[in-house]
Amino acid sequence: STVVLLLIVILPLVIYFLRPSDEAKIKKLVKAGSEAAEKEDLEGLMSLISFNYSDDYGQSYMILKENLKAQFKSFSDIEVEYEGLRAEPEKDKARATMDLRVIASEGTQRGYIFGDLKKPVRFIVELEKGPTGEWYVANASGLDERDVR
Repeated sequence: STVVLLLIVILPLVIYFLRPSDEAKIKKLVKAGSEAAEKEDLEGLMSLISFNYSDDYGQSYMILKENLKAQFKSFSDIEVEYEGLRAEPEKDKARATMDLRVIASEGTQRGYIFGDLKKPVRFIVELEKGPTGEWYVANASGLDERDVR
């Protein structure tokens, strides 16, 4: 009976402390998104995006998906570099900011398509928490497809 009581008290504490923080989950999402972009894995990337996605450029989830599909057809050997990642979770919403550079090839040419060596793009991602506690990108700013070099 003492063992059962200890399990009832200790097990929730162990689960609580071993569960990743929201900040860690957001950082994992950013890493997964970068890796999916580098692999040109459209479905993997879209699995991180909220169906409620909208941005200042008029993109919804479906428009974003079509635009990313077109970008993946145009560019190859994509490399995503980010630094200074800051995740700020608040209850069911969060913001992640980072300095971002994206390098890619188009045909025989290779270069920066967002940011450059001296000046990265300040990328801001607004997130919403899903029903299972996972985070999804609801809005992104700082990258405008009109700026693609």
